[in-house]
Formats: sequence, structure tokens, C-alpha cells
Amino acid sequence: MKTLLSIVIPAYNEEDFIIHLLNSLRLQKFNMAKTEIIVVNNGSDDSTSNLMKEYKNQYRSLNITLAKEAKRHVSAARNKGARLAKGKLLIFLDSDNIVYSDFLFQIYTKVFVEGYEAGTIFTLAIEDSQKGHKLFLLLELIKLTFGKPFGKCFCSKRIFNAVGGYNKSITIGTNLDFLLRVKKLLQQEGKMLAHIQKPIFTSLRRFEQKGYASVLIRWFLGYIGIRKVHYPMCESSRYVVSSPI
Repeated sequence: MKTLLSIVIPAYNEEDFIIHLLNSLRLQKFNMAKTEIIVVNNGSDDSTSNLMKEYKNQYRSLNITLAKEAKRHVSAARNKGARLAKGKLLIFLDSDNIVYSDFLFQIYTKVFVEGYEAGTIFTLAIEDSQKGHKLFLLLELIKLTFGKPFGKCFCSKRIFNAVGGYNKSITIGTNLDFLLRVKKLLQQEGKMLAHIQKPIFTSLRRFEQKGYASVLIRWFLGYIGIRKVHYPMCESSRYVVSSPI
């Protein structure tokens, strides 16, 4: 059966999270024969790689591809997954996401029934945290009010190739930078971005590890256009992670 949907998941030291995402994908109310899952190991030094191999062997009915990207940058990992993808539509998730059971069906409907080629996805916190939920609700309001898209997304492979994929030279606002280029191209073609309003979920771990203020300052810089911040190449311990921006 021809692949329609390609789910791209970058993974750097995700042994505590990625299985939960894969389980939520395994339980989708959708024909998974039309779907591939591409997990791009981005230089993990924990048990992520072994876990992925075991999961793939255990659930052979899922079309899982395991890939590697040596450059430790979430954009490089996403681009690698997109290059390997066979589907017409690319869905970009993070390893610490969990999706609802009709997630893929909703995206399929937006693209193959309603005719959208790209869109964003409402996201809330996995944890039972009022602060976390209020934060993501505020981010959703900002996204819808100011017209600068960010966060989890999907797009056709045609659109992805046309805009040149994710920018590997920036460390802040990688999603925002990508989606602004997607939106601009769609507007030139007389089209619009879709938006999935039913939320998926993501971990608050980065806020808990680095502090809300620190993470939000970086996201704000990305949102106002200060995105070209480079890490020294020799600092292998640093990793450019994904964010709502």
C-alpha cells in the first residue's frame, strides 16, 4: 500500500519519553499501512537506540525506519527524516509528545479531504500543571492572534522541498523560521495554513530543568526575530532542542 503520511521524530537521549509517543501512534484509529514512522537518532548516548530497535522488532506491523544524523541539531535531524520520507505529507513531532487516537485521521482529513498542504497543531502540557496549561494556552492565543505560526506542524513534501527545509544555522525559533517560510509560500499560491484545534501533549521538562523565565526569554527572542545564535561546534554536550517556537 502506498505511503501517504510520514511522521518524523528527532531523538536525542529520549529513553524516558519516546516509547510513550510510539504507543500513542500505535493505537491510532487510522490505517497505519499508509503511514511510516521515521525516528532519527541524533547522537544519543543513552539507551534510546536500543529501545528503538527493540520496539521495532516487537511491533513489526508498524512501518518504523530508524535513521541517524551525526550533527546534533534538531533541524538537521528533521531534515534527515524528511529526505528519507516516502509519504506525500510530513508530520513533525517531538519525542516527548503524546497524540490522541484520531490525530492522524484529523490531519489526513485536513490535507486529503479539505485540501490544505500545511498546518500547525495545538499543544498542551502532559503534566497536570495549571502553570503549564496556562502557558500553552497563552502561546496558542499568541499564535492565532498575531499570525506568526510556530510549534508542531505538518506540510506536504512539495512545500518542504520548496522552502528548503529547516534552517540548521539557527538555534532559536527553528519552528517559527520554518513555518514563516511555509506560510509565505502558501500565500503566494493563494492558500492558507490549516490549524488542528484538538490538542496533542508535550512535556514541561525543559521548563523544569532550565526554569520558565530562561526558556521563555529564548522563545521571545526567537519570536521577535533574533534567531541566529550559534553554539561553538566543539561543545558536543550542547544540543539544539525543539520548542513551541
